[in-house]
Amino acid sequence: WLAEMSGTVLAQSLDGTNMLRLHFNWVNGNGDGTLKDPWLWFYVKNIGLVFLLILPAVRHAGTRQRWLFGGGAALWLLAEFVVFQPNNYDNNKLLFITHALGCMLAAQLLADWAKRLRTPALRAAVIAVCCFVGMFGSVLTVGRELVSDYQQWDASDIALADYISENAESDALFLTSDSHLTPVFALAGRRIVCGSSSWVYFHGMDYGAEYAAVQALYETPDEDTLQTWGVDYVVFDGSALARFDTDEDWYAERFPVWYEDTGCRIYKTAAA
Repeated sequence: WLAEMSGTVLAQSLDGTNMLRLHFNWVNGNGDGTLKDPWLWFYVKNIGLVFLLILPAVRHAGTRQRWLFGGGAALWLLAEFVVFQPNNYDNNKLLFITHALGCMLAAQLLADWAKRLRTPALRAAVIAVCCFVGMFGSVLTVGRELVSDYQQWDASDIALADYISENAESDALFLTSDSHLTPVFALAGRRIVCGSSSWVYFHGMDYGAEYAAVQALYETPDEDTLQTWGVDYVVFDGSALARFDTDEDWYAERFPVWYEDTGCRIYKTAAA
């Protein structure tokens, strides 16, 4: 593992910093060395009841439970001072483990406290309040998704993907926008010139040249660039039109329309 990772994890510098580096207080910063919130209030605001109860919960827990949470606490301490990838926010993968273990201890503490209440109605009320405080933020998140009107793909995207799957060469290269939801890649599984920078770019793959090629082929296309990259099909859909100042007329004058519906046109280039 060290032999494989020494050239990437230990010495990655896409943005001038290493993937593995010291960084205090996770994402509670403004980028200029100042904190968004006081350290303690940041965690109270983001973790809530579990954070407030964690010390009494650890004291209340049994020895085995303490040792189990100790592993999570060690992860939290490590994630609070060390970042393991260019994107600081991705340390949340480690913090989730600590939070899950903390939830177990806090729940046990609250359950044992509730047992001491003699009145069933009072016990139910206390448990209800704790559940509300502990989970209302998650309920709001689910509620937001229930009333949202966005979707990953619509019927035209499915039809496009089916057509590509049935009619395009298995190794064909498509020019699309860099959206990670493009049906060409996400549904039909065909190669595209450049994908979204939200993913592997932050783990060491610099594909600035590919993105520059996409932008050039959409906005200032020419035969040489098209042949250099070996593009077989050029997609003009809502995503491409929204992201680039496209010059579709250049393609319409030179290549046949291979696929067309109300929201998308695909040109088959001479390289195909």
